[in-house]
Amino acid sequence: MIVACATTVDVAKPLEVKPQSLEENIILYVPGGGFIVSDAPSLKWVYLKTSQELRQRVFVPCYRVAPTHLFPHAPHDVYTAYLHLLHVGFKAKNITVMGISASGN
Repeated sequence: MIVACATTVDVAKPLEVKPQSLEENIILYVPGGGFIVSDAPSLKWVYLKTSQELRQRVFVPCYRVAPTHLFPHAPHDVYTAYLHLLHVGFKAKNITVMGISASGN
């Protein structure tokens, strides 16, 4: 998982993903790639810019891809990421889901 915060994006060492306040908003940003590549690391600049512009942290799941993992693994991994955000304390109303390409599903 990648978490972008307005000043840093570090794939090797993600930031803490617990809410910093009871009403913190967070973006669950699903990378594109047609579910055959997960381009999460290559788009770090997009996550950073999104975080800066919207003044919210960005949580990016790296999902399993085809052909090694067939449907519905990728959407299931994204759903699991959403459940993780709920589990660590984010409220459903404070999670915005964004995506590009196939992740628009």
